Amino acid sequence: MYVEFMVRVEECFECGVKEHDAKLVYTKDKPVLCEKCYKNSSSGKK
Repeated sequence: MYVEFMVRVEECFECGVKEHDAKLVYTKDKPVLCEKCYKNSSSGKK
């Protein structure tokens, strides 16, 4: 049986900025990123 645990992530996966210092973007099946890293990573995929 597979059980998925929801873990509260409070820092950016790439740069490590904390949640109270920057807005974090939570997406399904992707690591948590701050807005700056999220824009940098998603802009190259469009």
